[in-house]
Amino acid sequence: MIVLKSSASNQEVSFIPTRLSDANYLFIKNETTNVETTHKINCKKKSFFSTFKMVFDLEEGHFYSFKIKYYGVINNKLDYHLVNNIKVFCTNQVPESYSVNSGTYTSNTDSIIFYE
Repeated sequence: MIVLKSSASNQEVSFIPTRLSDANYLFIKNETTNVETTHKINCKKKSFFSTFKMVFDLEEGHFYSFKIKYYGVINNKLDYHLVNNIKVFCTNQVPESYSVNSGTYTSNTDSIIFYE
């Protein structure tokens, strides 16, 4: 799983392709709303990895499924061929200090957590 931010700037996604073909399409499915969007991407090779950059329209706190596909001919079949499937979580918190309770719970000095 990778973590992306809800941001209006380019973010880079790296993955290990499961096929030799270059990926050229990204299918993003919001797992909360089941809305799927399609984007044309331009992947670059970096050693064993493929990477691409784009601006993602993601909502904070939502999980997404990224299906990276190659549209072309493989084995005499013109179709979308799966290259990689990635689970994505969107948060603007720093991953090292991420807490599902951020901004929801406060604690007092007696180590008791109160819901406010």
